[in-house]
Amino acid sequence: MKKYLMLVIVVLIGGLVLTGCGKKNDLKKYAGTYTLEYSKYVGDENNADDEEWTIVLKEDGTGTSNRDGESYEIEWSMEKDNIKLAEKFMNIKNDYNGTIKDNKLDIFNGDKDNDLTLEAVFIKK
Repeated sequence: MKKYLMLVIVVLIGGLVLTGCGKKNDLKKYAGTYTLEYSKYVGDENNADDEEWTIVLKEDGTGTSNRDGESYEIEWSMEKDNIKLAEKFMNIKNDYNGTIKDNKLDIFNGDKDNDLTLEAVFIKK
């Protein structure tokens, strides 16, 4: 009985280790520096004022958002092509969600069907 219990525990731990490694490999695929191509409000046909904005995604799920001379810490995660990104600065947190496809990062700071939601599109360097 003890042998079977130990086998089950070893299999479970092995599965967790493999699952964790798989997620890191997924992040590695998307890691890099993304430069703003344009941003706009969803309900607006025209792009918003151009600003300097780069996002650096690191393989460990952290990174930085560099916008208009300020740098913000970020945490990010992926599920398939969908990204969740949290930008933090002085106890303020901005949440974004979107996609990364074909080296193009497309994020929203709210509901992408809301006209007042900001959309920002980045290209990977």
